[in-house]
Amino acid sequence: MDFVLFSVNFEFPDMFVLIFQVHDKFDLMHETLFLTVNLIDRFLAKQTVVRKKLQLVGLVAMLLACKYEEVSVPVVGDLILISDKAYTRKEVLDMVDFFASLTHCR
Repeated sequence: MDFVLFSVNFEFPDMFVLIFQVHDKFDLMHETLFLTVNLIDRFLAKQTVVRKKLQLVGLVAMLLACKYEEVSVPVVGDLILISDKAYTRKEVLDMVDFFASLTHCR
């Protein structure tokens, strides 16, 4: 089986740094972090993403993982603020729908 490695450069690890920071800031369970990484992996296996949307993919994966694992879920507004307002509420919610449909997380 041949694998193709896409050039992701430095921003891919930065996405995980952000996820670890969000995980720590909201004091989330370890299982939430593991599920977030799993969801990102499943999503990126099916969909190519431009670099400037990687952070959005990470935040949406964290949001979906929180909805599954956590009692108290961060609100979309908090995730937008953490991303330094890089995305609008509509962009986040649209990505949630697309992400959930692609990874069968409904």
